[in-house]
Formats: sequence, structure tokens, C-alpha cells
Amino acid sequence: MRAPSIMVQLREPFFCTFQRSVLMAAYAYSVDIWLPLLAATILAALGIYTWRRREMHGARPLAIAWLCSATWMLATAVEAAAINPATISAWHMFGAMWRLPAATATACFALEYAQPGRWLTRRVVALLTALPLLVALLVLSNDSHQLLWRLTVEHDPTIPHMEVGSVIAVIYIVVLAVVQVSALTWLFVRSPQHRWPVALMLLTLLITRTVLLAVFIFPISNAEPDIDVVVALFTAGMYAIALFGFRMLDPLPAARQTLVEQMHAGVVVFDAQLRVTSLNPAAERILGVYNREARGRTWHELARPGAALPDLPSATPQQRYEESDELTIGYMGQARQYAPLLSELQDFRGLAVGYVLVLRDVTEHLQTRTRILEQERALAMLREREQLARELHDGVAQMLAAAHFQAVTAKLLATNGQRSQLEACLDSLADTTLQAEGDVREYLMGVKSSRSNQRALFPALRDYLARYEKQYNLPVALSVAPELEAKSVSPALGLQVLRIVQEALTNVRKHAPQPAAGAAPLCHVQIIFASAGDEVRIEIIDGGNGFDLAASDKEGHYGLRAMEERAAVIGGRLAVISSPGQGTQVSLVVPWGNGPTAPNAQEG
Repeated sequence: MRAPSIMVQLREPFFCTFQRSVLMAAYAYSVDIWLPLLAATILAALGIYTWRRREMHGARPLAIAWLCSATWMLATAVEAAAINPATISAWHMFGAMWRLPAATATACFALEYAQPGRWLTRRVVALLTALPLLVALLVLSNDSHQLLWRLTVEHDPTIPHMEVGSVIAVIYIVVLAVVQVSALTWLFVRSPQHRWPVALMLLTLLITRTVLLAVFIFPISNAEPDIDVVVALFTAGMYAIALFGFRMLDPLPAARQTLVEQMHAGVVVFDAQLRVTSLNPAAERILGVYNREARGRTWHELARPGAALPDLPSATPQQRYEESDELTIGYMGQARQYAPLLSELQDFRGLAVGYVLVLRDVTEHLQTRTRILEQERALAMLREREQLARELHDGVAQMLAAAHFQAVTAKLLATNGQRSQLEACLDSLADTTLQAEGDVREYLMGVKSSRSNQRALFPALRDYLARYEKQYNLPVALSVAPELEAKSVSPALGLQVLRIVQEALTNVRKHAPQPAAGAAPLCHVQIIFASAGDEVRIEIIDGGNGFDLAASDKEGHYGLRAMEERAAVIGGRLAVISSPGQGTQVSLVVPWGNGPTAPNAQEG
């Protein structure tokens, strides 16, 4: 038990008494100093921590409250070590100066924390700080401190006799407590994210103010300083839980909560048994059920009467789903598509404690994507038709024109009776029409192969090669690197590569040596797909008759031009090596993967 604090009536200014008491060094060690020193240290640490977060709403007044309380506890510790009555009285009054500022700063914190920028105006601050400033002036003035308290010999000298000023101060503290309770209760009702820290603050406020009011009404000899220290430690402990446990002044939880509440995507939180624990407002609109009604239900139990919800994707941690796996949720014909993202929630031990489902509305996105794909498809069809028109004009159209010229020539030769020239002309006409028929058939065969699988290049190519071998009795060996088989290819890239291979094989057919009837083919073709980093090298090698590349360039060979144009469309490089009697090698190097950002090609 600490020594009695003997208060004396001072007849000189407080500054002089306080200065002389400090210089007198009338102190002695006492175990009673450690508890208030501990309280002062904790309160100062909380004040520094709070001040470092002074940009948060309410942090500044709370930091001031901590520092005022820390000064009060420090004065209490020094008072416990003092042995001179004047020194005890001086330190007691110095500590008492910080009680009202601490209570006022705490009330300002509650107002600013509950409604930032609205309740704690400059006028309110001036009104709340008026009485603490007046009390401080009374304490510091000569003899005016006796308006607050004094000791008389008629009663126990260790029990302060409260004057009218002290009673007013106590009433003021009670009024501040009512203001704090009102503001914090309003916040508790309005903001679910603040309920736990607000509940701790309300509990602390009710307990501490009840204890202090009881001590004021029923004073206990020499017990007031000890009770003040215990109340200060209890308050510091409860607020520490709110600060560090519930991160009261940390903007991240508030930002996360605000983001979840205001985001347009629906957020559904499940427990470990996949029962709903929370819905954000967007999820309430999507599912048509209120948060309080959804708690404890399973996903399918959230469905409206007469409707059903699609199955959830498997709850794999951080699993992401492609937009092709949308969930269709709707009612009364108002179905919309949502891209789901189901993630596992883990605690600090790595154990699953629940799941969170994010539903992102992709209805407009899918509709826009569909319109863009239709436009790209139409544009690709036009481009492909233009390309085919040029190829047909350079190939079949020229053959038909030549056939017409040969027919006219044959007619003239028949009229003139030139039988030998007529037979040669008719043979040439038959070869021209046969070649035109072969080109048309090959074009139709290529179109059919392309349509057979618009998204897979190699199945379409194998289908085409099988018909090509059967049609022209020309064996073709296809070799594809295993890593290329599993890699996806954009339809635009796949179609252009397929067309280039078809054109190269058409040239092989035209320049290949013709075997005798029933004999084995004299020409073999190799098609090789090999990886080259981010590119793919395609080699088409045949052992045919070959041709003069220089002469072909002068003649404007339409097949080579068509392959070069198609290679340029997909960002590739084409090289042709050939000479008479040495066969031909066509090399194509193209970027692979999803190919260039060209429109999806479709046949017309």
C-alpha cells in the first residue's frame, strides 16, 4: 500500500511551488512507482504507434489522448516517490492537469472515427477544449486551484475535499462519456466492419467510467491513484486489442471491406463445409437473396423458387476458369453469364477454413466478343475469297482461256483440212482441260479439308494428304515434332499454312514425272514440321522434275506468288529452292503458338 498523499494549501504560484519541489529532490524509492511507470510506458508506446498513423481518421486525437494519459501516469509515479508534502501536492496537481485533456481527446477521437469530417468540426473542438483549458489555468494560477479541491483538517487529511470545480469537471467527463457512447453506438449499428473494435471501446468506456464515478461518489482513502493506474492499464489493454487485433487504424482491412461492398462482381464466402457465410450487395442482386437469408445455406439452396443454379466448379485453391466455363444464372428469362473464380481460404497454419466465389458478369463482354468474331469472320471470308479469286484467275481462268484459244484454233485447222496439226491441238486442249479439272478438284478437296476441322491444323492436313495420295497416286510422308502436336494454333495461322502446303503439293503434281499405268510412283514428297524457338520451320521436299526458278520468276508463276502472299499475311518467310531434274524444296518459317493477331479465317 502506498504512503498517504498529504495535500497542502499553497499560498504561492504553482510554477514556483512545482519548481522548488522538483529541485528539493525530496524523493525516495518506493515499489509503488513501478505500476504507474509501466502504465506510462505502455500509453506512450500506444501514442507513438497511433501518431505514426495520424493520416487515418481519428488517429491524431487518439494519439493526443494516449500522450496526455502517459504524462498523467508519469506524474503519478513521481508522486509515489515524493516524500515532502509540498512535492506530493505539486505532482498531484500536475498530473490532474492532464485528466480532462485526455478525456476530451478521447471524445474527439470517437466523433472523428464514427463520422470522419462531419461531427468533429472546429466549432466542436473549441467547445470541447474550453473547459480543460480553464481547469489548466485554474491549476496554474495562484490559489485558484482551491476552486477544484482542497484538504481540510476537519476530515481525514488523506481524502481530498472536492470543491465545485471538481464536481463540474466530473460532470463534464460524464457528458463526454455519453457523447462517446452515442457516436460509437451509431457506428456499431451502421458499419458491420467496425463492430468488433467498437464493441471493445464501448465496453472499456462503460467499465472505466463506472469505476471512476463510483470512486468519486464513494471515495476510498489513498486508493484513488492506484485505481487510476489500473483503469489506465485496462484501457490501454482493450485499445491495444482493437489496434493490433482488429487493426482499427490500418487502412487495408477497411479498404478490402469497402472494395468487397462496392465492387460490381458478386462475392460469396463459404465455410469449410461450403455453406454460405456472407454475400456482398452485388451477389445479393445476382442471386436474388439477402445476406441474412443466405447464411447457412448451400449453393443450390440459394436458388429462387422455380429456378436452379448451375453446379459450382471444383474448389481447387486459386483455380481460374476460362470464359468458356461461365455460369448461367437467371430468372424469368433474364439469364446472364458469369465467369466464376473459386479460391480456397487458408489460415496461418495452411488449413482450409472456407472458400470465396467471385462472380464476374461477362454477359456484355461475351456479346461484344461474339459481334467482333462475326465481323472478323466476315472480313476473313472476304479476304479469303479475294485470295482464291486471284488464284483462280491466275490458274483455272488462264487455263480456260487457253482451252478456248485452242478450241478456236482446232476449228480453223479442221476447216483448212490440216489433220495432223488438228490432232496435236486437240491433244493440247485435252491436257489443258484435264489440268483445269485437276486444279478445281484440288481446290474443292482443300476446302473440304479446311472445313473438316477449323481449329486443328494437323487433323485437317492429314485428311487432305490422305485424299491427295488416293487422287494422284503420290505418296506423302508427314513428320510433326511432338511438342507441336500439343500446341494450339490460331485458325488464321492454320488455314494459311494449310493453303501454302496445298499450293506446294499442287506444284508437285504438275511437275512430277508420270509413271506408266500400274507402275509405282516415281516421286515421293516429305513434309516436315520442326520447332525453331518461338517459330516453326516447315519443309516440303519432293523428288520431282523441278523447274527453272529464274524462268518462273520472269513468267510470274502464280503459284509461287500465292504462297508468298499467304506467308506475308501470317508474318512468315518463304523460300523456294528448285532446279530442273533436281526436285523442289519449299521452306516456310512462321511464328507459332496462337499465331499473329489476324482475323479468324473461314472459307466462303
